[in-house]
Amino acid sequence: MRTWTARVDHEVAGLLELEADPEGNVGIVIFGLLPEFLGKGFRGAFLTSAARLAWQMVSPSGAQTKRVWVQTSSRDHPHALPKYEKRGFRAFRTELPARPDELEPSRTGEDSSKDLADGGANG
Repeated sequence: MRTWTARVDHEVAGLLELEADPEGNVGIVIFGLLPEFLGKGFRGAFLTSAARLAWQMVSPSGAQTKRVWVQTSSRDHPHALPKYEKRGFRAFRTELPARPDELEPSRTGEDSSKDLADGGANG
């Protein structure tokens, strides 16, 4: 597990946490900007840097990165999924809650979770 802080003019703007497994899969476990930095054009550059760092990680077993993944949800920022897709991430699994009582309100009226993988376009 490795953690980075994003900074703008020496001020903390966001957080990134990456976790590599022995098989060479790297998860973007935590990725986010503080509210005061949203909508100012930093998110795309931060995500590009996060993907680049993930591709450079070496797994605990010494394996090179084979896949970079991130999980997003319908409760995330509405621009999250398009930003991931623009940078080469593609959905490899979509989940819906098994029971209606597991649904939580969301901005889109749906509640789903997507696992996305960067197939190497950024690696």
